[in-house]
Amino acid sequence: MLIFLYSCVFITISLVFKRVQGGGSMLLNVCRTIALCSVYVFMRACLPRLFNISREVQVDQRIYRSMLLIALSSTAGYMMSDAIPDPWWANRVLHLVGGGFTGALLCFLAAYESMPHMGALRFIATTALVVTALGVANEITEFILGHLTNSVHAFDRYDTEWDLISNSIGLCASMLIFAPFLRKK
Repeated sequence: MLIFLYSCVFITISLVFKRVQGGGSMLLNVCRTIALCSVYVFMRACLPRLFNISREVQVDQRIYRSMLLIALSSTAGYMMSDAIPDPWWANRVLHLVGGGFTGALLCFLAAYESMPHMGALRFIATTALVVTALGVANEITEFILGHLTNSVHAFDRYDTEWDLISNSIGLCASMLIFAPFLRKK
């Protein structure tokens, strides 16, 4: 479901922007950020139900603050990537920060706000699955967009593998940062 949501939002907005503005990598990054914020809202609504905790979904100020944090984290990944002259290393940093870290951040914010007493092991397992699913969804979406728009999103034939490895490294680093902040029962 997360792969479908991410891909639909990313592809739809990307194609609309491509037709209206003429495309560009910045617009694709905006589309990725909007898709990540959509996944955060979905996770915040569904996490309590996934773990059989019946809680009412409340829209409060935390949703807007969290989406701003996700957008800022995603933008930091894009800016750090743009500052690196070597395109291969820039892409690694983009996936490490914009993929692994930002994906883990959205999981942390959704869990922290909707399930205040989620255990560390449950959080790590859920976050690993979600970040992996988002990484795969991103690679599938890049493949589909490449065929729909005749654009190239890969440096070489190993780009997809390196992107997923970079996401995983970002995920592992973010686990060390976020797991201690989870509240215990």
